[in-house]
Amino acid sequence: MTKIVSYFRVFIFVMLGLVVLLGGIMITQASQSTPQVLTSTLYLPIIEKPEALLPSSEALLQITPAGQINASTFAPGSFVVTNLATHGKRITAVTIDLSTAGFPDMVFDPLGIAGDVVAKDLSIDAGQFTTGFTSHSFSQFHDDGYDVLHLTFTNFDPGEQFVFSIDVDPTSIRGTSAPGPYESGSVAGLELSGATVSVTFADVGTLSGYVYRQPGSVGGGQALIRDYLPPQPSATAVGVPSVPAVVNEANQLLEVNGRPRTKVHVLIIEGGLFTDGVANGGFDIDPFEVNSALRYQEVTAVTNSDGFAQIPITLTRSHPDGGRNVILIAHENPFGHIGQNAPPILLELQN
Repeated sequence: MTKIVSYFRVFIFVMLGLVVLLGGIMITQASQSTPQVLTSTLYLPIIEKPEALLPSSEALLQITPAGQINASTFAPGSFVVTNLATHGKRITAVTIDLSTAGFPDMVFDPLGIAGDVVAKDLSIDAGQFTTGFTSHSFSQFHDDGYDVLHLTFTNFDPGEQFVFSIDVDPTSIRGTSAPGPYESGSVAGLELSGATVSVTFADVGTLSGYVYRQPGSVGGGQALIRDYLPPQPSATAVGVPSVPAVVNEANQLLEVNGRPRTKVHVLIIEGGLFTDGVANGGFDIDPFEVNSALRYQEVTAVTNSDGFAQIPITLTRSHPDGGRNVILIAHENPFGHIGQNAPPILLELQN
């Protein structure tokens, strides 16, 4: 059996070598005529780490899966953790850190103090006993809420799921009645894009992933947690000296530097600041504060052989209190895995 596995791995690596060679030739020819960015999604990228095809300790976190843009983490079943490990590794801990999300000042609000007055601590909706759930805790105290949620397990085996719900609110709507002005207190997975999720596997260690828009969903977010995720790119808005910033033109140009010949995802979430009826016009309001998503769009491109791409985007302002476009940029590897986004870029369109 061991010999068969070894032969199979050799076969995989040989085939990948042919793909790499062919992909390098085809893309080099294409990039000569299109030196800045390839916009086609049909491409053969360089596979730098063929070991990414091998079995891995892997998990998936879904937040408001298949939900609308005003879905809420308060609703039952809003968080789903699935153990996708292919070789028997149990999950012993899960950590969700909202402090890296593109929408700032989103916190876990188990006491109903940090956001609107409705509270919900962790509520287990499925999988408590099958996964051996033992405890939850919070850390990184933030305006009477928490940035980080910790979960621990003793028997979370591959193929099993742990489903829960908990209140997440923007701190800007402190003290208002639910769901807050313009449903700002209804926080969907999309609005938590950029959050960091870490999972500890028995005898393996801790791996991380990052929340991004769930494909096929309007308001859902998901994070794939595994090894060999693509690296974080860097990105700038051309002609904008520093961000966040106010701009007067909807058409903008992004420059991305990262891994050569790799797909780039640009997620643009138009958000707004809604504080009607909130005491003192909102709590601890920062410049360019965003507390609710209005719409999103997504653009993809491919970096050239130098890892560079110029990507045109169009900002939106669909509401008088909107126009605050949160831009998240991340690489996708050849296997469809999305990595860590570049530091979010916020451009407020005024027109």
